[in-house]
Amino acid sequence: MKVAYLTKTVDPSAETTNKAYSAAGEFAAKYKDKAAFDKAVQEAGLTKRIANDIRSTDLIVRGLGESQELVKWAYKSSKGAVSDVISLDDRYLVAALTGIRTAGVATAAEAGPQVEPIVRQIKKAGIIAEKFKNPANLQAAADATKQPIMQAKDITFVNAYIPTLGFEPRVAGASFDKSLTSKVSAPIHGQAGVYVIKVDGYVANPNNQTDYAMLKNAFEQGFRGIIDQTLFTVLKKQANVTDDRGKIALSR
Repeated sequence: MKVAYLTKTVDPSAETTNKAYSAAGEFAAKYKDKAAFDKAVQEAGLTKRIANDIRSTDLIVRGLGESQELVKWAYKSSKGAVSDVISLDDRYLVAALTGIRTAGVATAAEAGPQVEPIVRQIKKAGIIAEKFKNPANLQAAADATKQPIMQAKDITFVNAYIPTLGFEPRVAGASFDKSLTSKVSAPIHGQAGVYVIKVDGYVANPNNQTDYAMLKNAFEQGFRGIIDQTLFTVLKKQANVTDDRGKIALSR
């Protein structure tokens, strides 16, 4: 059997392009502040995308592709401004500037979206840990939290993934505390929950195929990269280097 493939490029017509541009232009002219912009997007059921932490040197905005025109507009506008129509290849967009971050330490409002999930996790873990109240055994912990006792086998020191639990490096590390063969652990704040564990025992692996030399080299290379980057940052600060690449990019 012979199969022939026929390909044909499908491009929008001038009428379709003009119609899309006109619609975007009408939207930009009608809604000139962020409040009106957000309300119109919601009422019309349009798709609104969020682009955070745009730098002046960025040539690409995630989800949009090459967007230097958008970056230039953002750095020349004030908070709450709505752009004119911006052309991105075969698309037209209208942007609203939601905020401007100044150099230096982020404000509480700016850091909130990144910090809040972490704080929530810590607070929730503390509340759950209070229910344990230093249980005498696993059954007491299970009764206090109304959770079943689970068993995880074949935990290894070089792998933080635990069957039935997932990626839990703190739990994996704690499981190698040999004192936990005779008692239950204190509550462990994990990635997806709070755990109390008791170790059944340890088994040596006579057929261990781990290449420790390779692991050592990998760790050393990783640390070298971290050290090189840290030294570069320190030297940059001591030399009082000012990075003006963003200004040059915006002036083009």
